[in-house]
Order: sequence, then structure tokens, then C-alpha cells
Amino acid sequence: MSIYGAMFSGVSGLFAQSQAMGMISDNISNVNTIGYKETRARFSTLVTRSATPTNHAPGGVRSSPHQMIDRQGLLTASDSATDIAVSGNGFFIVNEASNPGVGNDYMYTRAGSFSTDELGYLRNSAGFYLQGWRLNADGSLASGVNPNVLSGLESVGVANLTGTVESTTTIGLGANLPADARVISPAVTSNITMSGNLNQADSPITQTVQVYDGAGAPYTVDLSYTNSTPGDPGVWDVAVTGITDSTGASVYAGTAAQGSVTYTGGTTTDTVTLNLAALGVTGVTPTMDYSATADSSNATTVASTSDGSPSLAHSSVSDTYPMTVQVFDTLGVAYNVTLRFVKSAATSVNSTWDTYVQDITRVSDGQRLTGAPSDPDDPATWGASFGSVTFDSSGRMASTSVDPVPAPGAALNLSLDMSAYSPGNGASWADGTNVFTIEVGNQGSVNGLTQFSTEYIVSKIEQDGVQFGSFSGVTIDESGIVTALFDNGRSLKIYQIPLANFSNANGLSAKTGNAFLETDRSGPYFLREANTGGAGLIQSGALEASTVDLANEFTNMIITQRAYSASAKIITTSDEMLEELVRIKR
Repeated sequence: MSIYGAMFSGVSGLFAQSQAMGMISDNISNVNTIGYKETRARFSTLVTRSATPTNHAPGGVRSSPHQMIDRQGLLTASDSATDIAVSGNGFFIVNEASNPGVGNDYMYTRAGSFSTDELGYLRNSAGFYLQGWRLNADGSLASGVNPNVLSGLESVGVANLTGTVESTTTIGLGANLPADARVISPAVTSNITMSGNLNQADSPITQTVQVYDGAGAPYTVDLSYTNSTPGDPGVWDVAVTGITDSTGASVYAGTAAQGSVTYTGGTTTDTVTLNLAALGVTGVTPTMDYSATADSSNATTVASTSDGSPSLAHSSVSDTYPMTVQVFDTLGVAYNVTLRFVKSAATSVNSTWDTYVQDITRVSDGQRLTGAPSDPDDPATWGASFGSVTFDSSGRMASTSVDPVPAPGAALNLSLDMSAYSPGNGASWADGTNVFTIEVGNQGSVNGLTQFSTEYIVSKIEQDGVQFGSFSGVTIDESGIVTALFDNGRSLKIYQIPLANFSNANGLSAKTGNAFLETDRSGPYFLREANTGGAGLIQSGALEASTVDLANEFTNMIITQRAYSASAKIITTSDEMLEELVRIKR
């Protein structure tokens, strides 16, 4: 009977609309739930039997939930670096246990409000643990990790990260070394030049000149010029009257007479060979040239200069140029290494500078290391040079002792072997190699060491080591790399967060905690790196808002309420019709 059918149709309407109201209520109550996906009611007809041209059999309606899981929610900013959101396709993989085992389900969620728990694991507001691939220190997948299956994942945790150190392996230097710096390299004196004017009225005239023996040791030579034959031509006798070494002690021995010079017309072309070797300076017999005039009408203004140069052992620290760099051993202990640049050669084409270790001290207590120079202020204790840099005539680097014939523009380095200097604490240098690479710039460039006619200026001192640093937090980048941060400025890649993709994300099964389980309707999971293979980006410091539109839900609530009331009216109206039918019998 159609009246009864109408009543059952009304009942189905009440049930369907009440189901719809339940979905609306869920949506409204989760309007502020991070990563929540709204559910919509989908209605379809119920047919009890096929209608005919003359008869209609009422059936009714049914409703079914349709999850909008694949709908993108609005990304909102967060002040937490461990709050993450997916922009695009994909789900975070989570587990209800920090150490997943048998019976612990892997679930999928877009709720990325993660924070560290008391054990250091990243867990979201529902209590689920974020899963990721463990990484090696270089960012590659750790040994044994299978990136294609859930068993290759583990809970992302930072509990065991106490700190890190990095030993120094590379030092970068930049400075201008003065082009007019004194050459420090043993060179015997072979020539002395006297310039100025000899006034006969002032005879005898005395002068001093510094000379150097074959070992680079300096000596002060006292000279005397006596006008033995006045007039023009005039004769001046040359004599050595004294010789002292660098300490001021006299080493003079032998006769004073060395030769004479004849001036005609106030000038001379004569030379005199000073046999200093016979007077106390071993191996030195310089030729003495005269550019001086002899004119009684002029005042005496003479000066004597010589060639030759001292050795490092006979030079002053002020003739060298320092750089102090702080380095770290494999245990993170800091040391101050003072390097010295010494100009060792100079021609019209190029100049060469040698490098020395002047001192190495431990920063914590100032203790000088074993093997370091015993007296840093005495260049004689510095030992041998560990490398040299050659500059061309334009003041740019041409080569180093490590790379004597570099390609144009090539990076130039020095190599400092630290094996002679023991830290004495069980550590080593440069992760066991004991060799520091010192980067000094590029060939023909001005990005490192230069030699121009200006003062000594240090522009760069840097190195790649750091002392111990404590764990201070984590960051997560767009590809899902979880990086641990330390308060010494260093970082360490520890995990990568994958995303799970499904052929039909709307077929996932919802679970308490705003997470989903895989079903036959969703298809199997596919683990992807973020931003690859159709997976979205991971946004750190952001959360995905609920997809619920409150205005739309209130509108649907009104429509559902009216539909429910109308279905109830069907039942009451059908009841009145049945009552009329019963009255016919009366």
C-alpha cells in the first residue's frame, strides 16, 4: 500500500538527514583541528520495486559519508620549527609507538603539530610518533635502510645528540704583504757604494756601513777617508778602522790601509776592494764603488750603503709579518697558531715570501706545545719554512711551493704539517692526517695574499674547525631533511621525512587522532621524498588548517534541519490518511 510506503520513505529521510546532521556536527566541532578533512553527506535514492506507468512504489533515501581527504587546507604560520605541513599531495607517516613492533599500526596524517617529548621523539598532538629514514652524517641514507617499505622507517628522535666537534683541516688567509719589505735571506755583501761629497777641508772623514757574511750575519764596518794629496787631482786613502758584530763586540783584526782613490775634476772612476775577510769578517771582500765627488767648495755629505741581506736568525721579529689563527684538534681543544711571513727574495720580475710557525699555544691555559719554537721572539728558533708564495711584478700571486706551475686562475695552497706539534691530550690534528691545507687565494687574483706598495693589512683569517657544541634544536627543510643544530654553529643531518601517496586518498579509513589507515579502496602506499614523484613540499614552521568552511556548514545545517522536518511531516500526514481510512469502516 502506497501510504505505508510513504511512511517508510519518511522514516528513511529521517535517518538519512540525521546522518547528514552528524557529519555536519563533526565538521563544525573540528573547525580548528589541524589537518582535519571535512566529510560531506552524499544522498542516493532507495527503490523497493520498479515503477510502472500506473503504479509508483515509494522507496526513500539513504545517505553515505564522502571524505574530502585529498583537499588541500590553508597553510598557516607557526612559531615552532617542528610544526610542519604538506603543500600538495602526501601524508606524514606516524605510529602509535615510539619503537614500533607487532600490533602497532602505521598511520597517515596531515596533522603536523610535532614537538619533542620527554624522550626526545617528535610526537604530534594526537600522541602519534613521526616516522623517517635515518641518515648518515653526509646526508645519505644509513646502511640497511629500505626506502620503499614502512619497516625502513623509525621514529624521529634527537635524544642521543649530546654535541659535536670538528677538527681544523683547512685555513683561509688573506692579507697584503708590503712590497717594500726588507729581504730576509742570507746573501753575502759584494758591493759597497759611497755617495755624496768629500770636502778636503774636513779630512779625515769617517763613515760606517753594514755588511753581511755568507751566513747572513751582520757586521758594522768603520771606514776612514783621508785626503793624502790635496788639489786637483786629489788622492783619498781608504782605511777600515773597526769592525763589530751584531752584539757590538769588536772582531777587527789586521791593517787599516785598503787602497786609494784619485779625483780629477771633482770625480773619480776608481774602485777599492775591501779585504774584510782578512780583517775579521769571513768570506767578505766587497768592491767599493764611488759616486761621491771631491770638491772643497761643498760641505761634507756622504753616505755608504751595501748589498747583501741577513738570515732569519740574524733579523728582527719586526722584519716579519704575523697572522694568528685559532685551530681545533679532534677533541675540540682550541689552539692559537701564529704564522710569520718573511720576504726571502726580490727581483724586478717577482718576489718570494716564506712562511714560518712562530708559536703554538693552548688557548685554555696558554701552554706552549711540545715542538713549538722555544722563544717565539727569536726568529732563530722558528726552524725551517713550511712553504713559500711567489708574487709577480703586478703584486698578484704567481705560484706557491705546493703548486710551482699552476694553471691560470687556479686555487693556490700551502701545506702545514702539524705532526711535529703534539697536543698532548690524546687528540690528533685534522682527523688524523696532521696536515692543514692553507688556502691563500687564486693565481693572478687579489682574493687572498697580495704584495702591493702599502702597509701590512690582514683581510681574512678563517678555518673550518669548531669546539664542542651542545644540541640546541632542529630544523626541517622542504625535502623533509631533519637537521640537528648545535650552539657552536654546526649542524648535522639526522633524518629525512618521507611522504606516503595513495592512488585514492579519499578511500583511506579514518582513525581517532586525525589519522588514516590504508584500505583496499585507497590502494597501497608509495613512499616518496618530498617534491618528487608527485609528492608535495614540506613546509616547516607551518600547519595545515582544517578544510571546514563554517559558513557552508551552517547553511547545510539549515537545509538538513528543514529536510528532517519535511520527512517527519510525511509520517504525520500519512498517519492522518490512515486514520481517514479506518473511519470508513465506522
